Amino acid sequence: MPGKHQNANLKPNKSLQQLVAIALNFKSFALSILARREEAIATCDEMIARFSDVEDAVLREAVAAAIFIKGTTLNQLNRYEEAIAAYDKVISCFGDAEEGEFREAAARAMLDKGYCFGQLNCSEEAEIAFRQAIELKPDDSTANIKLIELLLKIPERLDDALQTAEEIIGRKPEDPALLNGVARAFYKRRDLSLLQKAENWSRQAVSLSPENANAHHTLACILSVLGKGSEALESAGKYIQDVALVESAIEDAIELFVALAASGHAKEALGILVNSLVQKHLEPLVVGLKLHMGEDVKTATEILEVAKDVVKRIEERLKKH
Repeated sequence: MPGKHQNANLKPNKSLQQLVAIALNFKSFALSILARREEAIATCDEMIARFSDVEDAVLREAVAAAIFIKGTTLNQLNRYEEAIAAYDKVISCFGDAEEGEFREAAARAMLDKGYCFGQLNCSEEAEIAFRQAIELKPDDSTANIKLIELLLKIPERLDDALQTAEEIIGRKPEDPALLNGVARAFYKRRDLSLLQKAENWSRQAVSLSPENANAHHTLACILSVLGKGSEALESAGKYIQDVALVESAIEDAIELFVALAASGHAKEALGILVNSLVQKHLEPLVVGLKLHMGEDVKTATEILEVAKDVVKRIEERLKKH
């Protein structure tokens, strides 16, 4: 039986090291998902400290993955400067990679870096990061849409935003997710001079993917703002049928039905809601529409308070018309 001094001189088993590294990454990822973010960062740091000096391609990739998880977790904690530093390390590992998987990792790090700069109100740095992400992965719809959203926030860059939108749609004219994402970005800008373009893109998205509730929501919102509430009702009805989507973003539903009411279609909008499976999840919205129409409604105090806010939002929209 070998002595202890002999065991100490054995080289570490690389396969075992790789399994440990992967396990640590899975652990940090799971902790982040569970919102145990400080523990996730500590696990990432443990992984990086243990394997960053090991000369093994698989382990180097695992370390880069750990740095990326750390950056994402720091991002979630609003520690944007630290997140940017982590993303820079990932980019230094994979920025020159030719392989698709590694190139994609660098592009994702660039994208998230751009988001962090945006949160820090560093528009120029954010734009550079988004454009670098697009350069690494030209067909990445998310990076292109984030760039457009950034440009739309800068009044003197509206023409650039429009040009960028037309360029990327020109490359992928049959991509409903891209068309919907760009249309929604322009809708959020609320510039009437640009909403006609947004309407066209949104209609194309719905035409290409008629069962897509997200696309119907965007189109209904745009049509309502443009004073085409009667047309918006059809898409609103299709959107509201997707119970999971509505439940996942209640504010989106409220935004749409406030716009429908402000466009003069409160009664029809209410009819869509009361005949839907999501009515129980949108009770304050239902009550708000009834109050807006002058109905006397008795309900719980907490629901009534939210409903009154809905009425206020409708009234504010009406003032803008």
